[in-house]
Amino acid sequence: MIEMREKEDLKYSNDIPGWARIVQMIILWFLYLIGITAFGFGILLIYWQQWFGVIACFAVSGFILWASSIIKKSNKMYSDIDLKCELQEEGYYTYVQNKKTREEWKQFVPFEQMQEVLIARTTRYQSKGSDQLGYWG
Repeated sequence: MIEMREKEDLKYSNDIPGWARIVQMIILWFLYLIGITAFGFGILLIYWQQWFGVIACFAVSGFILWASSIIKKSNKMYSDIDLKCELQEEGYYTYVQNKKTREEWKQFVPFEQMQEVLIARTTRYQSKGSDQLGYWG
């Protein structure tokens, strides 16, 4: 998600604030802890021969660990790309960097070359795969 960072300079970025990264890690570790605990409790139920409980604990554990891995991968998609946009005196500047490959893309569009301006409320990042830069649409 791209958000306004400096209202006076009209700078936008997809950079995640530090507090949000910490909360994200706490939530993921909490989910991992619940999943591992359910798995351990399922192993304990094997010794008590409570087969329905074993199946339920393993299912819950598998689902929670699977869901937390999906959350981690989807959040990583936004943190692998560095996007900065800025409205300057001469035009509109966009900077995109793939943090893995260090591939950079810069674009400056002067106001003289603009024919139309579209003001959008929401955008969504469209990935083209793990090795290519996607686009915002």
